[in-house]
Parts: sequence; structure tokens; C-alpha cells
Amino acid sequence: MGQRVAPHLFLTCQQCRYCRTGRDAQCSRVKGVLGVTTHGAFAEFFKAPARNLLALPDNVSFEAGGLMSCAVITALHAYRRARLSLQDVAVILGPGGIGQILIQILRSAGVKTVAVGRSSESLEMARKAGADLSISLKAPDALERVRDFSGGEGAQCVFECVGTAATMKLASQFTQRGGQIIVIGEEADFPEINTIQIAQGELEIIGSRNGSRQDAADALNMMALGVISPLIVRRFPLEDLNAAIQFMRNGQAHGRLIVTVKD
Repeated sequence: MGQRVAPHLFLTCQQCRYCRTGRDAQCSRVKGVLGVTTHGAFAEFFKAPARNLLALPDNVSFEAGGLMSCAVITALHAYRRARLSLQDVAVILGPGGIGQILIQILRSAGVKTVAVGRSSESLEMARKAGADLSISLKAPDALERVRDFSGGEGAQCVFECVGTAATMKLASQFTQRGGQIIVIGEEADFPEINTIQIAQGELEIIGSRNGSRQDAADALNMMALGVISPLIVRRFPLEDLNAAIQFMRNGQAHGRLIVTVKD
């Protein structure tokens, strides 16, 4: 009783081949996702199986621990889907909450990072997270600057955190031959990348969704070590939930928002 915990969101069968190989988020018989298809979003109390709960390290706050379940685990899993080495260059396209955490992880791994975003506020947050270079999407020389920074060839990997047709097209332009595009952002758009470009450039397009229970445990450990420190821009009490949602819809959330259920 009273133990501080954070949940892994996927209620899995633990028996299918995805569960057996540590790919929990791809469970073929998933029973629910906490706060998405089951109760848990913006609730003062909710139930979860004991196996889904991970103990929070003493120096990880409830706020940071809550962010592990979505933003932090998603960033860590996306990093692990990539094939990056020391001093490689990665572009974070859309440096919002997940992108900022990715920058922290990549920096700790010795990967050079370029944040490409729409707003000056999000680019400033990316710099605070440790980005080596930040470029506005509106800059006419954005592509040239990415190539110059990466030695002329383009980035080894682009983390696509937006997911629109336009940003997927940009991602393919930023990526070097034989490079990877890790797709994190989700929209019902069809990517503007033709098969000639994919085949002749030998591009790898890799989807990435949330993460495994092991990713969750490792994310908490990295937070305890100070490798990951989510950038929180504002806190709202539960009774101001609608204001928090509107704040996000207005494009003002350039980092993570916290809804405080109880002091």
C-alpha cells in the first residue's frame, strides 16, 4: 500500500508471439490501452493490473513518472528502432514533447541532433533540450543547412514526429541514401514519397509506437539517472482540464502539459 508507481499502458495477452518477444505494444490480442480504450484518462482513480505497474525511483516525481507512460517511452522506443552510431546526425522533425525527449536521449548517445520545427518557441525548447542545431521549417535554406551540418549527404536518421504528407516529404529530403525515417507522428495522410526515391535511395521507413514494458522500465531508470528530464511548460488543475485542452489545440504547448489531479 502507498507505493509510488507509473503504468505501462497496454493491457496485453502475454501469450502471442509479440508479447513473447518483448513487443508488447503490438500484442495481437490486446485487451485495452489505459486512458484510451479503458478508463484512466483524466480520472482521479483507475484500476490497472499489478503487472502493468512499475515502481517509481525515489528521485523521479509523480509528474515525470506520469509522462513516462506516453511521451518518454515513445521517444526511447523510437530511438531503439533506429540504427545510429556515435557522431551520426539525426533530424528531429517536429521538436515537441516527444521530440525534446528524443534530443536528450540522442545527445546522451553521442548523436548530433538537428531540430526542425515550425514555431520559434518549440525550437527554443529544443535548444534547451540539447539540440546542436535548430532550423525553422520556413527557412528557404533548411535542406542545405541540414546537408552542410551532416557533411553534405544528409542525416543518417530522421525522426518524423508530425506525420503529415508534407513533413514526410521533407523527411525523405533530409535523409541520406541508405538512411532511415522513423515515423512517430500519426495522421491520415498519404506520404509524398515515390517508390523510385525509396528504392534508388534504399531508404528505410520504420514505424514506431509507444513501447514495451522493458522500454518503460528502462525509461524510468534513465530518468532516475538524469539522462531524461521532460520539459514541462505549464500545469493545470483538473477542474481546468478544458482550458488545458484548448491551450494545446491553440498550439501553445511547446513542451509537456501537466494536469494535476490531486496535490
